[in-house]
Amino acid sequence: MGIVIFITIAQLIIILAHTFLYYSWAHFFHLSNPAQLRTLGIILGILSISFLSASLLVFWRDNIIIKVVYYLAAIWLGLLLYLFLTTLIAWIIEGAVRLSGTNLNIGIVAGILVAASILYSVYGLWNASNPRTRHITVAIKNLPPSWKGRTAVQISDVHLGTIWGRRFMERIIGKIAEIKPDMLFITGDLFDGEGDDMAGEIAPLKSLSPPLGTYFITGNHETYLGIAKTVKALSDIPLTFLDDQMVDLDGVQLLGISYPLAGEHKNLDSTLQVLDPEKPSIVLFHSPVHIELFKRHRVNLQLAGHTHQGQIWPLNYITDKVYNGYDRGLHLDGDYNLYTSVGTGTWGPPMRTGNHPEIVVITFK
Repeated sequence: MGIVIFITIAQLIIILAHTFLYYSWAHFFHLSNPAQLRTLGIILGILSISFLSASLLVFWRDNIIIKVVYYLAAIWLGLLLYLFLTTLIAWIIEGAVRLSGTNLNIGIVAGILVAASILYSVYGLWNASNPRTRHITVAIKNLPPSWKGRTAVQISDVHLGTIWGRRFMERIIGKIAEIKPDMLFITGDLFDGEGDDMAGEIAPLKSLSPPLGTYFITGNHETYLGIAKTVKALSDIPLTFLDDQMVDLDGVQLLGISYPLAGEHKNLDSTLQVLDPEKPSIVLFHSPVHIELFKRHRVNLQLAGHTHQGQIWPLNYITDKVYNGYDRGLHLDGDYNLYTSVGTGTWGPPMRTGNHPEIVVITFK
C-alpha cells in the first residue's frame, strides 16, 4: 500500500511540473498559435507519464525496444528537474527585470537556461557511467596483526537491471581486479529489478577471487525483487550471502544484516548480540541508520550505502537532513567507524550531478 501511495504522489508531482513547464514556456517563448500550444501540450503530456508507463512496460515485457524507451524516459525524469529549476529562475529574473524597469529579452534568457539544463544533464549521464575509485583508511581497535595493511573493496547500489547491465558490471569488475583487494563487500541493491538475464548481468563477478572472499547483503531493491530470485541469480557466483549471519575472517567478526522485508520489524538489537564486543567487528547493513545501536554493541566498522547522497543535485540536501549527515563518507566516533557509499550505479535517472559514483577501497590499520 505504501509503494502505491508513493507512486501516486510522485506521479502527481511530475504532472504538476509538466503543467508548470507548459504555461511557462508558452509565456517565455510567446507561443500563442493554437497549433503550437496543442503540440507542446501533447508532447509534455506524453512525457509526464513516460517514466511510469515505461516502468510498467518493463515489468510486463523486457526487450530492447522497451529498454530504450525506459532509458529515455529515465533521462527525461532527470532533465525535468533542471528544466523546472531553471524555468523557476527565469520567472525570478523576469520579476526582477520588471521591478528594475530595465529591458531584457526573457525568451533568450529562458532559452539559455534550457540549454544549460541539457548540458548539465549530459554531464550527469557521463559522470554516472564512470565510477571512480575512492580510497579510505580505517583504524580498528584490536585489529589482528595479519590485517594490518589489508584492503577491502566496497561496492553498493549498482542497480543492475534495465539500464545498467553486464557491460557496466564488467567495467566495475575490471577496476576491482586492478586493485587486487583481499576481500569484496557488496552492501545491497546489487540488482534494480527483475530483468531478462540477471545471472548474465552478474556473471563478471565469477572472474574475481579475493583471498578472503566476496560477501553480499541485501538492500531494499532485493526485497522488491524477491530474495528467492536474488539467490537464484547469484547461485553460480563464488560469494557468501550473509543473511543475518556472522563469519570469522582471520580474527575479525564480519556480520551481514539483511534489509528488512516489507512490513517486517527487524530486531537489530537481537541480531547484534552475536558479536563479541571484545573482538574487532565489521557490520554490513544497507542503510546508515540505527547508529547509536551499533555504537552500543561496540561495532568497529559499519559499511552502508542506500542514500546515493541524493544522486542528483540538489537532492543531496534532502538526504543530508534525512540521514542526519550520515548520507555519505567516513564518520568516526571513538572506536566506531561508519562509511556510507554514495553508490556505484544509479536508480531512476541514469545520471549523477551531486557526486561521483564510487568503488571504495578500504585499507585497514
